[in-house]
Amino acid sequence: MTMVIIALWRYRLNLRGFNKPSHVRIIVVGPTNCVVDETCVDVLHHVDCAVNIRDTSHSQLVQKVRELAANYGATNRRLCAFEKELQKAIAKIRFDLDIEGLLPEQLEQLLHLKDLRALTRRSGLTTVRHCILASQSQPDAWLERARIQIGGFPMFVKPVLHSTTCMHARHIACNEHDFLTWARGRTDGISPNVEYIVEECLQNGHEFTAMCSKAGLIGTVAMVDSQRTLFECARDQVPYAVEYLTAEQTRDIFPGIESFVMHTMKSVFNRSFPSLLFIRGYYKSHNSIYFVSTSLEPKSDSHRRLLHAARNSTAWEVAYLESLLGISQSSNNGECSSKEVGSQHHILVNFPTSEGVLLHQTSIPKRTAEIRVVWRVSEGEELYDCDTADSNILQVFLSHTDRTRLLQEVRELINETDITVDRLSAADKHSVCRRSHHLHPRSSLNQLARSCTTTD
Repeated sequence: MTMVIIALWRYRLNLRGFNKPSHVRIIVVGPTNCVVDETCVDVLHHVDCAVNIRDTSHSQLVQKVRELAANYGATNRRLCAFEKELQKAIAKIRFDLDIEGLLPEQLEQLLHLKDLRALTRRSGLTTVRHCILASQSQPDAWLERARIQIGGFPMFVKPVLHSTTCMHARHIACNEHDFLTWARGRTDGISPNVEYIVEECLQNGHEFTAMCSKAGLIGTVAMVDSQRTLFECARDQVPYAVEYLTAEQTRDIFPGIESFVMHTMKSVFNRSFPSLLFIRGYYKSHNSIYFVSTSLEPKSDSHRRLLHAARNSTAWEVAYLESLLGISQSSNNGECSSKEVGSQHHILVNFPTSEGVLLHQTSIPKRTAEIRVVWRVSEGEELYDCDTADSNILQVFLSHTDRTRLLQEVRELINETDITVDRLSAADKHSVCRRSHHLHPRSSLNQLARSCTTTD
């Protein structure tokens, strides 16, 4: 008997489409409202996980998980967590109770980007040139160090902490003057005591995130545009498209990624693999692929939604459990693979938010592709400039058997869609991130998500 214990804090778990083997029992620990579909859950232990800044260790939740893991010591145990905040605590329980899976040492390896890139570089992988800037502001010394270790401009600057995902905390320095202006002005920014990392700004390629397991590559999420990065599109409020490719489609469109990610898996986890790993990279050609970073979960909610749409409405957590339990998708009654591995191509188009008030949710015309339109903002709602990859006014999901035709329709959609935003009624702008100072909360904490289809 295999006992899978899943810890939840705020994450909404959806196991729809998971065909649970008869020898597996699913035990969930956390708030009951975090479980979307309870049909696959054998035991649900409710634990009140109210947000409490004093309880950063989630003591009650972790204590219950440890108790259950100890009680089922005679069985084959697996511990799961889908939130960054819980990964350290769950890894420690694995170590203390000798449970197979990601251990604290391996988790620390993932969290420390500098050590991780040094490891992959020693393994023969091409990594992005970078250097770390100390928390104390020394603009001239920073510039000299960046010039020596990175080389030329442009340079990409971002906080070292993975938790700092706000676009306002990141910057592309195009020249020395731009770099010094940013460095001298950061004391007025969001967090003046945060360490920053400077990277070479890769161009003329595709950002990608590969989802892989012990068995190999599962799929890839990649930027469609090779001329602009996701950060540039979000910063400039320019619509952009990301596509999901199955392993077979990845081999055809981006040859070399599969061998690259498998090499990375063996380099980072040479002793044991976690059940699922997301590897971020930058693709220029089959022999020019750069390693960027790794994570245990999708990069953003947009990626999660795209994975959900492309994988026959099954969430990435299902792939996680299938990999954890050694269940091949082909043996899972073909439910997921019958659609996913077919000839369908899937693309998500994001329209980032911009300062102003949305006046009208415009109509999106029909196309030959299957299309689903989701407005993330209601009419009359006050908006602020895009600060994360998930700050979007509109999201459009498209799928088609002909990728060439699909890309053409995506270009037409981006060029022809006109979203009316009244910029004159926006609140006065600030040079720092609004969210960090909590000065300008959004007009509604529960944003209206209006979904419709135009294929009827």
